[in-house]
Amino acid sequence: MTTLLEKYRPKNLADIVGQPHVVDQLRAWLREPTPTAFIFGGGTGTGKTSAALALAKELGIVVERGEYSGLWQIASGEQTGEAVRAVMKGLHVTPWEGSGWKVLVVNEADIMTPNAAGTWLDVLEHLPPRTVVIFTTNNAGRLPTRLRDRCERFEFNSGALALLPHLPAFVAKVWKAETGRDDAPDPFDFGPLADENGDISIRRLLQMMTPFIRAGKAP
Repeated sequence: MTTLLEKYRPKNLADIVGQPHVVDQLRAWLREPTPTAFIFGGGTGTGKTSAALALAKELGIVVERGEYSGLWQIASGEQTGEAVRAVMKGLHVTPWEGSGWKVLVVNEADIMTPNAAGTWLDVLEHLPPRTVVIFTTNNAGRLPTRLRDRCERFEFNSGALALLPHLPAFVAKVWKAETGRDDAPDPFDFGPLADENGDISIRRLLQMMTPFIRAGKAP
């Protein structure tokens, strides 16, 4: 069974909830894309990885086909110098499918090894044609300053003031699609939306909605 998290993961930039400034800036870049590196920073569950995959799709990459179509990823905990050098070899090869663009998503980049960080300093100065590297991180300040200076930075907002106005429409959309009803509960009815720091996560909201939607009953 497909989870709500999987089902409502944004497929396009237009689907990203509560980050209009990021979406506008990425759309502006898409009008004349060039090889570059981005840092997507911000709280957990705010759409950083989803935005990276959506950007890849809008560049003409068939995301589901992975490396065959130009999408590469380095998982959290695997950011070593060897991993960076290995994946960069693949990015010098034209994908079998898609538009020819290549996107590398480096997840939880702030936990990369010092050796990986040093390798990136050289790599980012000599990106292959039609290549985009996207570092996602919950704490961009932990990345080395010299690495940050080689990237464009996008901050995903997790604050309540920024996200709360977008949540009723999102909840109504999911509730209607899953139950067929127009009586969507207030987002706050599902439980505490913010963590101890006052940050809101769309992932957390979907997790809280899941048992109520499964039971077909409002909280």
